[in-house]
Amino acid sequence: MLSVPAPARPVPVASTHPGWAEAADLTMLRTRLTATVSMRRAGDLGAPVLTPSDAVVLRFPFGRCRIALKADTDWRHCGEAAAGFVFASAPNDVVRTEWVNDGEELILTVPTSYWQGRISDRMLAILSRKKPCRHGDAMLQQLVKLLMQSAHEDIQSAFARPLVQAIVERLIVAGADDRIRRAPARHPQALASYRMAHVIRYVREHLAEPVTLENMAHAAGISPMHFAAQFRAATGKRPHHYLLEERVARAMELMRHTSWTLCQIALATGFGTQAHFCTVFKRYAGMTPREWRISVAVHVA
Repeated sequence: MLSVPAPARPVPVASTHPGWAEAADLTMLRTRLTATVSMRRAGDLGAPVLTPSDAVVLRFPFGRCRIALKADTDWRHCGEAAAGFVFASAPNDVVRTEWVNDGEELILTVPTSYWQGRISDRMLAILSRKKPCRHGDAMLQQLVKLLMQSAHEDIQSAFARPLVQAIVERLIVAGADDRIRRAPARHPQALASYRMAHVIRYVREHLAEPVTLENMAHAAGISPMHFAAQFRAATGKRPHHYLLEERVARAMELMRHTSWTLCQIALATGFGTQAHFCTVFKRYAGMTPREWRISVAVHVA
């Protein structure tokens, strides 16, 4: 059995949504392998979970869910997962799940030191691809089920401890045998034109205010995770980039047709400060607002 250094305390990997059944934690203090079993309900958009900087987090869902990774200020849709799938998040990844139907998930936190010298190139690819994978291993699935059942029955951790380790070991074996397959790629459908019209109208009516991804998704009438993927499929842009383009376009209109100061224009277009306005404007227009205003005035004259 591989010996892994012991930490001061285990790293928590998940928490249940308020009002739900409490998650069952099964922790291997000596190896720092931590297991959490949580009940999920259809329609739940789980709270974002940060993967520890010195670990990999493995998710085994029982129930259909969609998984997303945070990229800067946006969420990137990684794909759908269900029973028989595993999703691995790398250190410092921020992950959240949206559940299509009621289910449960087992989340294992595995220290990066556990993999050293024991992992195949194939398994390394699985851990780095950031897509749900169908593992196709009946023994691995049975081990996962048994661990989840032991959590519900409040069985002592002495029984759960070898199960946690067996799951990780089996995953290593399955990866070495090249039996884990990537989930079929699914191209998100484009946002419907009527939903897009609602989003455009909402954004243009609220440019002077803070506008979030959730606001735009609500205007479209769908979940934030679905909205981000469908909006990009329809426009080729991330929602945040589209919002900035609209703010810059409105600023150009105000500079062309009013004598407002740059500070007034920045506030009227939702940038908050003149400095932020100037930075974003130059990124999109290729010149500062003052330079752009002068060039337009000279051209008109």
